[in-house]
Amino acid sequence: MPRKILNAPTPLAVKNARPGWHADGGGLHLLVKESGARSWVCRFMLNGKSRDIGLGTAAGAGVMSLAMSATPRRRFA
Repeated sequence: MPRKILNAPTPLAVKNARPGWHADGGGLHLLVKESGARSWVCRFMLNGKSRDIGLGTAAGAGVMSLAMSATPRRRFA
C-alpha cells in the first residue's frame, strides 16, 4: 500500500511557495530557490548521513506521482 502523504502541498501552494525547503512530513521536500526555480527532493538518512535525491522540477510532476516514486528509494535507505 502506498505511503500516505502527511502534509501534501496543493498545486497553488507549490506555485506560491517562498524560497526555502517545504516538507510534506514523509521525506518529500519542495525546494524553492531564490531565482524561483522549484524542484522536488527526497531526503533520507543512509549510514547516519543525510542524503538528498532530486526527483525533478515542480512543473514536471504531481505530488502523488513523486511520492510513489520516492517510496522504493526509502526502503533501501
